[in-house]
Amino acid sequence: MQYILFISFLKNSYSCGRLFTLGEIYLYLIVNSGTDNMMNSKFDSQFLGTIQTSFKSMDLPIEVKVFMGFIAIGLGLVSLFFIIKKNNIHIEAKNYFLKTIGFLLGGIFPSLKVEDKSHSDGDRFPDECDNKNLCVSSDREVIKNLINRRMQIDISVERSGQRSLAGMAVIIESKGLVLKCRVTRTVSRHLLNPEVTVKCIFLEMKYAERRVNAFVGKVISFNDDNEIALERTSGFGFIRRRANARRKVADQRFIKIKVWRIIPGKYNPGDCLDRLEPDILIDNRKKGEDKIFPEMILDISKGGIAIKTGIKAGGQKFEVNDAVLMAMLMYAPNKKIFVPHLIQGEVRGVRSLGNGRFRLSFQFLRSLKVPPRKRSTLFKGQALMAAVINNPED
Repeated sequence: MQYILFISFLKNSYSCGRLFTLGEIYLYLIVNSGTDNMMNSKFDSQFLGTIQTSFKSMDLPIEVKVFMGFIAIGLGLVSLFFIIKKNNIHIEAKNYFLKTIGFLLGGIFPSLKVEDKSHSDGDRFPDECDNKNLCVSSDREVIKNLINRRMQIDISVERSGQRSLAGMAVIIESKGLVLKCRVTRTVSRHLLNPEVTVKCIFLEMKYAERRVNAFVGKVISFNDDNEIALERTSGFGFIRRRANARRKVADQRFIKIKVWRIIPGKYNPGDCLDRLEPDILIDNRKKGEDKIFPEMILDISKGGIAIKTGIKAGGQKFEVNDAVLMAMLMYAPNKKIFVPHLIQGEVRGVRSLGNGRFRLSFQFLRSLKVPPRKRSTLFKGQALMAAVINNPED
């Protein structure tokens, strides 16, 4: 359309005999194309309105708005509950509320007055707690009690399916999950190598509605100044301090034992049984009521045995961590015979009882196969001992 108007304008300019300026040309086109511009403007306005309507968000149905509102409220409540639980705000709020009620109504109702359970070291204990049964409400309070009270921690390493005490320590500093400890007693230092998993057991505490006394960690370092760094790899839980129940040996005739000091990996069980005299021999043929015996078996469990014995003349004193080979006879009432056992173990405790006698504790590490030719001759008079027990009248 503009093209046609332009041609018409040129014809008019030719008939007039002069050229028009650009302004006159533009004004001419505007005046002569008014009708078309109005139509195009109307069309463009409608098109623009359509586009604006397409991009304009429509109102959501009321049901959808209510549903989205419930989701938002739920997420908010979950987040709030997580924050409160993590920071133990609910416990602080409860204590503050009870103190406020006790303060306001304590004069009228003495039973509502809250007693102050705080101690000089800053620890707080609920009404049912005392120094023997510590109460805590967070991991931070557990660590705080361990540090402030210098509680002893038994550090054990898992070996052969059972725990071996490696040392005892107290926590002196805590940074996040890393605990810096000072070792007060070393039992088996060679077990506390970096990256070794350990179980740490301490005095029992009451944590909310459960008991805690242990955590699992990993050794980071152990220096020559008896400082060990442990990284806590678990939360606080409960572990039985003694994994296996001990049984006292009332009748010494039921258990016999021979002990050889050995070097692990460099000994032959057959040679020990055939050629070497045992460092310890306990074979009491009488009842155990008489306590004058210098050597006797005190107690036994699935994980070890404790004995009272003397060191023979010229013999070497046993030390903690000494490896030993133990040959044992245990009477089986159902079979009415002595059953032989051959066990490799380790000395876990040595205590002097005076007069050249010692209390020795051994841990069982692994069971060995008893040579068939030794099953009935591990101890002299083995069959006769069983016959005497089976026929006490004879």
